[in-house]
Amino acid sequence: MKRINGIKIHVIAEKKFKDIGVSIRFSAPLREESASARSMLAMLFCDYCAAYPSKQAMANHMDRLYGMSFHASTMGYGKGQVLEIRSRILDDRYVDSKEHLLEEQFAFLHEVIFHPYLEDGKFAESMIEEARTVLLSKWKRMQDDPSSYSVSRALELADHAAPLSISALGTKKRIQSISGEEVFAAYEQLLQEDEIDVIVCGNVDERQIEELVKRYLPFSGEHREIAHAYQVQIAAPLRRIEESKAISQTYLMLLYQSNCQIGDKNYWPLKVANAMLGQYPSSFLFQEVREKHSLCYSIYSNLISFDGALGITTGIQRKDIEKAIALIHEQVEKIKSGAFSEELFATSKDLLYASIKGTKDEMASFMAYAYQCALLKEPFDLKATLQEIKAVTREDVIQATSLLEEKLIYVLYGEEEADA
Repeated sequence: MKRINGIKIHVIAEKKFKDIGVSIRFSAPLREESASARSMLAMLFCDYCAAYPSKQAMANHMDRLYGMSFHASTMGYGKGQVLEIRSRILDDRYVDSKEHLLEEQFAFLHEVIFHPYLEDGKFAESMIEEARTVLLSKWKRMQDDPSSYSVSRALELADHAAPLSISALGTKKRIQSISGEEVFAAYEQLLQEDEIDVIVCGNVDERQIEELVKRYLPFSGEHREIAHAYQVQIAAPLRRIEESKAISQTYLMLLYQSNCQIGDKNYWPLKVANAMLGQYPSSFLFQEVREKHSLCYSIYSNLISFDGALGITTGIQRKDIEKAIALIHEQVEKIKSGAFSEELFATSKDLLYASIKGTKDEMASFMAYAYQCALLKEPFDLKATLQEIKAVTREDVIQATSLLEEKLIYVLYGEEEADA
């Protein structure tokens, strides 16, 4: 990793890929009042810039560059909201011409980032309204999907003061009311203050990338660093919250405080425990709740790593809610007490190992892993990570799961079931 123009440069020289990927990640504190503006800004980056002032002009230029891909989006990483601009372009090796596609790629990113399409010094109102419509549509789709809604609602209810409760997309109220001036202010702040990481992956030369960054990404300003990872501390005792919605099935989410921050010594043991609990068809939740008792079609557990939490989610019938909760608690206790077979332990480790090892074969995953290492200030060393997984023992798993504290049982009843 090197610093150029106040930003961090990460080069992954890898010849196996036929494309070259560039990911520029802008990070700022995740706050409800600014999340919507940054999400709208990502939409604007996708569609327009001064050099290519329409979607068609953007598309035509990318087609000319052998189908270069380009996208922008926002996501949450613990206490940070990351706006990512990413692009992939064909490696020059596979083009029968003298074009310098990598430089063309950086030149395009320069235009998008530093020369947005403006009218009278601000984003055009028509562009803002179009982005608003798209974001509201995304928000509605999340609300209409019972599984996504139940998860986001549970996180919101768990602790209103924690970043865990804030959606990186923003809120409906803010999306509806935000102005073009506010989005432009967010844009200026992003350029001047955000923590910026540039990740390049493919058959590239590190020195060449450094020169391209100096030429095409001339950021200035004081770029703050953010501590993204944290351990959520929910002061309230275990609560059960029940709500209803116009859906045909009941959804359940159990939320645990892990008391383990990503990067801690207990992190990989907890990842193995999560694999045993509800990540694979061999897991306790899948085998007991789904297969043996036929209470659901899908059930899974998930580590919310940068927030220090673990969630268990399923959709079931209303009449089975208490049985499902009891069975879920039983599976968690099995791992806490060490009541699991050597076969399940070994299989879960192997599956997790294979999943992490496979990140190097998929460019987006490999770049995401590099970014995670950067955020945690850890070496970009996949072999070391795999060795950590190999070294996890049964006792490590028991120790890590002993720290789990259940904090919320969220039940979302289908209104049809509630009325039955």
